[in-house]
Amino acid sequence: MSGNKIEENSIAMASLKSIKTSPQKVNLVLQTIRGLNAEKAINILEFSRRRIANDVKKVLKSAISNAENNHQLD
Repeated sequence: MSGNKIEENSIAMASLKSIKTSPQKVNLVLQTIRGLNAEKAINILEFSRRRIANDVKKVLKSAISNAENNHQLD
């Protein structure tokens, strides 16, 4: 990888199919972690008072695991 470019094959994804909250509430949590590195985002989600933060943290950890196992990223 060169500079800030992200190669197409280095993107790891994870998703959650059924979530029992509104998209607006999820977006409030996602706005707090968007653009941060994974370690800092997990730390913020760990101490968030919103209930949905726990589900977001699970999905983030899943994406991190996918990146490590499927794309050999750190």
